[in-house]
Amino acid sequence: MPPLSQTQCVVQTAAFATTHSPRYFHQPRAFHPERWLPASHPHHDPAFDVDVATAFKPFSMGPRGCVGQNMGYMQARILLAKMLWRFDWELVNAGEVDWERDLRLYAIWEKPPVVVRYIPVGPGQGGGGRRRRRRRRRSGGCRGGRRGRKRWRRLGFGVSG
Repeated sequence: MPPLSQTQCVVQTAAFATTHSPRYFHQPRAFHPERWLPASHPHHDPAFDVDVATAFKPFSMGPRGCVGQNMGYMQARILLAKMLWRFDWELVNAGEVDWERDLRLYAIWEKPPVVVRYIPVGPGQGGGGRRRRRRRRRSGGCRGGRRGRKRWRRLGFGVSG
């Protein structure tokens, strides 16, 4: 970086401080995924209309921003969709983890252990057995059970059927 003149300055901020500030987000320390839904979504909560969504930069920005941002978002969506479709989730260590207390940031995040048990979804409820998977592959379709479709609709993916 070239030396700065007397009229220049460098401004930096920590992403954690920004995303946990009430200046930018309503109830910043509470888990409210509906804050990211558009106003047209049925689960939209107007209390989060005051949120400054542009303050959330998970991949940084500018010349040092992550070049794999689009690939990361795509992989995360596919993985999450497949996990939600195939499993019910149960947090095993719910009372032990406190993100404010246990999360550490040095040059990279040091995350506390989060233990999750994945419970396979039964036949006709999104997962299906071996025979069902083979049939799905041959037909090229991706139909799960009622619970799977409800999950997809609730997340705003608009699954038909």
